[in-house]
Amino acid sequence: MSEAFVLCALAAITVLLRISFWSRPLDMDEGLYAYGGWQMLHGLVPYRDLYDFKPPGAYFWNALIFSLFSPDALWIYVAAALAAAATSIGVYAVAKQVWDRNTALVCATLFAIFSASPHIQGGGVNTEVFMIPPLVWGLYLVLRGADGGTRRDLFLSGVLFGVATLFKQVAGIGLIAGLIALIMGQGIRDVRRAASEVALMVAGFVLPWFLSAAYFLYQGAFREFVFWVFQYPFLYMGFTRAAVHRVDISGRLLWVFRGTLLLWLFSCVAAFFFVRIRTWKEWVIVVFLFLSFLGVASGSNFFPHYFIQLVPALALLAGFGIVSLYRRARREQSIVAAICLAVLLLSGSLLHVFTHARVYTTLSGDQLSVYESGWAHFGNVFGVAKRVGLNLRDVTAPGDEVFVWKHHPEINFYALRRTPSRAPIISLPHLRQDDILLQDIERRRPEYIVILDAVPMRSERLGRIIVAEYAKAYDINGLPSPHQAIYAWKEGRKQ
Repeated sequence: MSEAFVLCALAAITVLLRISFWSRPLDMDEGLYAYGGWQMLHGLVPYRDLYDFKPPGAYFWNALIFSLFSPDALWIYVAAALAAAATSIGVYAVAKQVWDRNTALVCATLFAIFSASPHIQGGGVNTEVFMIPPLVWGLYLVLRGADGGTRRDLFLSGVLFGVATLFKQVAGIGLIAGLIALIMGQGIRDVRRAASEVALMVAGFVLPWFLSAAYFLYQGAFREFVFWVFQYPFLYMGFTRAAVHRVDISGRLLWVFRGTLLLWLFSCVAAFFFVRIRTWKEWVIVVFLFLSFLGVASGSNFFPHYFIQLVPALALLAGFGIVSLYRRARREQSIVAAICLAVLLLSGSLLHVFTHARVYTTLSGDQLSVYESGWAHFGNVFGVAKRVGLNLRDVTAPGDEVFVWKHHPEINFYALRRTPSRAPIISLPHLRQDDILLQDIERRRPEYIVILDAVPMRSERLGRIIVAEYAKAYDINGLPSPHQAIYAWKEGRKQ
């Protein structure tokens, strides 16, 4: 069997496991990236016109996709599936660099299967999905570069680590892992050479950020870019850590483990064989796993999609564990090892099939959204938001503006209607989000206002605006409050 055929099969499996998710509605964060990317094609500048503390990678990426195709969620899902396929092949390349082709095939297959689990929102289009391909390929290049490769490998690995952090800051663990791999692989026999190679990797890492900063400087939004991407995340982390006692962390972790149990089981098996680590490359995989844990833990809230970052490292270890246990059973004719391997594979596979069978066969897009949000029970709201957005696209004109009261920018994306709001999902109390939203609506009245928040009339200012200038145009099916509706300008209102 040729290697090209194996890689094509891996890519195909990875994509096919995600097709059932393509009708799934976007959630809040995904909707924000989609809306921002679409609006960038019409002059919007992130951080100046749309507040968010994530790096600009998702906005750049979605703007590129929509410029090539059309502003439709389908194209984001297709791009995410291709990104996952690239990651599967990257896991194969890393495992082959560290071990051998057979181990690499097992590792990559594990990634292809488990990275699609709805228990980590693997079929979604959050930033982690687009963050891990450059992270894994950067690791491959630095392993190759430190093992007799060229300096170009080291520079390109730095570039890829930098690109990964453009999607989410925690991908900075890639640069740390790369520097450790470089030092472990080549040592510091020649200090000058080691310093130059480290500088080369760091220069590659800085390049994507330099180009991004140049873009925002050209757009006159450099100060906003620095504040939201570099300063604000520390405020956010401080707030979430203070509120973490209110989060059901154990429930979220159990939800994640339920969808990825086999990976964890065989990673524990791998730990048994790692007691006597033979090569520096294996140590790099251990370091990569540890740093990936730190990346997930830095988020405090432990949202399931955070754990996508762990899957490449877990797949590498679990694949190594499976192959090592199999080889021991075969080499030593160990009945105990054979039984352990059979029991773990059979029980883990049956659990995975039992947990995921209907995900790939019977659930609709809305049902998938509800299922993958089972740890929080709010997925049905995203389905409502999608229906509201598509309905607005039918009943409004392209030039109309739609203001959504809090947390649902996906409505504006599905409607393909601009919002006057700069802060559709930022929700830190000390930012006084309500005041920002009301300033936006007072500054520029939209043609339509959508209320999905069950208690919007707690704001007297918003209530006065709606009563004086708007009338209920459409009820929103599936929501309990009579205030949850679509409001339009009153007939005869002066525009």
